[in-house]
Amino acid sequence: MPSSKRILLYIFTSQVLFYSAYYCVGSILFAIYSLDEFDGTIPFNFRQWIEFTDCCNFTKTETVNALSMVITYPIAGALTGAYLPERVWDYSITIAVIHIAMSFLVMLDIASNWSWWVCLGISLVLMIGCGEGVLALKRYRNKSRLVVPEPETEPRSYLYR
Repeated sequence: MPSSKRILLYIFTSQVLFYSAYYCVGSILFAIYSLDEFDGTIPFNFRQWIEFTDCCNFTKTETVNALSMVITYPIAGALTGAYLPERVWDYSITIAVIHIAMSFLVMLDIASNWSWWVCLGISLVLMIGCGEGVLALKRYRNKSRLVVPEPETEPRSYLYR
């Protein structure tokens, strides 16, 4: 069991990886959609969000915000899975809870848009799945390195005597 300092270091590093990925994905999508102004509150902005009740009338900013969340969470899960030695699901949920709290603090409001919550939940499941998948691959790779192949013996034939 890791110490409290180690756990806090893992949480901090996972949070830095998460927001780094979020801003990278957000800036790439802002460039793709040719938006005029890059808003630094892109990870926290739940006010400019897709309303699923008004289908296919999304603004570019709403689309970029939604796509940023859906793309970032699996990427951050994979990065977290590559970094952490265990319990990616636990750290993923912690990252999401901290992100929700920071979103409420930055926007000074509580998200009442149900589509933001649904997108967050689906993205969190994707984050956990990608993170645990990378962690399982990492464990499998480490386990296969521990297997030492037996040296090949020379054939026992009457010709080699």
